[in-house]
Amino acid sequence: WLRARRCPHSAPPSSITHASMLTATAAPLRETVSLDLLVPIENNDGVPFSEAQFEAFERRVVALTGGITRRADVEGIWLNPFGEFQRERSRSYTTTVPSRDAVAVMTELDVLIRSSFEQFNSYIQAVPTLATVF
Repeated sequence: WLRARRCPHSAPPSSITHASMLTATAAPLRETVSLDLLVPIENNDGVPFSEAQFEAFERRVVALTGGITRRADVEGIWLNPFGEFQRERSRSYTTTVPSRDAVAVMTELDVLIRSSFEQFNSYIQAVPTLATVF
């Protein structure tokens, strides 16, 4: 990892010690919450949501949280209110927020997902983390 690009004004790699690199690059860890979101690709009648709907959702999440990462689409099976198994493909997203804001952000994301994508419920998983952001 010492062969990585460096600024032309920085010290040559041979003058950088392991300890000084750790000190120079260490950032304080902050208490955060990682939020995993699943957003269905189509409504319960099998009609796909438009790309514009997803773009509006993503813009709103970025405005709310500061950033979002889209992961690969996933497929799940769940029991619907009629007792039938339902297979569903969803977009998977993750974002991280300060722990003090997690409940408020999750509440707003829940409302956003349910209202934007015609859902009775939303899936948001919260995992306490430490991060060097914020």
